Amino acid sequence: MTATTAATATETLAARTTDRRPDRAGRRSGTSSRARAGLALGIWLVVVGVSAVWGATLLRAHVHMQIGAPPLTGVLDWRPKLPLATAGIVGVLTATVMPAVVARLSWRRLLMAAPVGALVWTLAINTVDGWTGFTRPIHTEYAATAVGIATPRQFLRALLTHPSQFNIHTRGHPPGLPLLLWALRPLGVSSAPAVAVLYVVVGVMAVPAVLATVANVAGSRAARGAAPYLVLAPGAIWMATSGDAFFAGVSAWAVALMVLATGRDGPRGDVLALVGGALFGVTAFLSYGLVLLALIPVAVALARRRVRPLLFGAVGAAPIFIAFAAAGFWWLDGLQVTRHAYATGVARRRPYDYFLLADIAAFALALGPAAAIALAWLRDRRLWLLAGAALVAIALADFSGMSKAEVERIWLPFAPWVLVATAAIARRPRTTRLLLVAQVATAVGIQALVRSPW
Repeated sequence: MTATTAATATETLAARTTDRRPDRAGRRSGTSSRARAGLALGIWLVVVGVSAVWGATLLRAHVHMQIGAPPLTGVLDWRPKLPLATAGIVGVLTATVMPAVVARLSWRRLLMAAPVGALVWTLAINTVDGWTGFTRPIHTEYAATAVGIATPRQFLRALLTHPSQFNIHTRGHPPGLPLLLWALRPLGVSSAPAVAVLYVVVGVMAVPAVLATVANVAGSRAARGAAPYLVLAPGAIWMATSGDAFFAGVSAWAVALMVLATGRDGPRGDVLALVGGALFGVTAFLSYGLVLLALIPVAVALARRRVRPLLFGAVGAAPIFIAFAAAGFWWLDGLQVTRHAYATGVARRRPYDYFLLADIAAFALALGPAAAIALAWLRDRRLWLLAGAALVAIALADFSGMSKAEVERIWLPFAPWVLVATAAIARRPRTTRLLLVAQVATAVGIQALVRSPW
């Protein structure tokens, strides 16, 4: 063998070896991704399964937790009706075509189409009990309180001094939503159907707010990847019939505007921060726990080294707190009254240790299995700012013990910020469609098995 021939053979062998390395690396990466996905899905199933079995055991032991389908609130009621089959078909068709549609739409059209898609899915999955299912819960919640408000000041005083005279939803929250519904009554938003429309429409508007935030933080490609999962979230079951849907829409825009402000300099950034802060002030008077969502813009602002928007946001929120204080309702006093009422109510019969797990299980069902796999695959640090901050907020809410059960509804405003992690799935088209169908199946399964009070 000549030196030239030997050199050629060596180069050929080196080339072959080099060609094999990416394949091996790719196989290792693929195997690792599948392993992480399998582990994440396994944890999701175990958390849901263990909480269901543990909860059933507690019920058999006559622990009166006022939940009949642990970890979910409601009762077990097998009802595979035709409307549910229709919802399943709508969901599967949407899951099949939506990734391609999202990829082709312009950014502006996507922001308009996404809430429409969420609205269709929300309506479809909630027609299992007929259209009356949308209005039944409203008669006994915030709208019922709004009917009895004589003057705002009188209502605020009574909420602090005699909270027991109000229904459980009103005394468990700040006075924002009952007052808003009271103010809207002269405009025709007084009937249960009108209030239901308000909840649903404002609720689905959380989707474009989250998409705009993801695009600002991690780019439009990431936002497009997450869009189908935001539209087809199993949590849509509770988006149509509870005030928490309204909370989700308002709080999502509060977060979005604050995050957008951190990416802009000058007067436009200051205006965004002021408006976002004002919306955060409104959010604080819709639900006490939603102040935890402030962790998201704080995380982004710190990562971008932009403290100015946070200061302007605080300035924007201040007038809301001042106005309520001037009317006789100090936020911290309201929180204290609610904590006392909660501790002396059904919460005292709900075991803290069980609901540490059951709350996570209920939230996991509202997110769907795709969220677990997405979190296992997520490597984008920018998206972790959003999803990670939301998970920290959920952990704080869980350990606080102020959300024992019903979190499939109560934590709806946090859900889309965790679902942004699904952008990590977008590069796998087949997996995307499969997991979207799994999301639909989760929602259909819940509706077929559990009759929810919302």
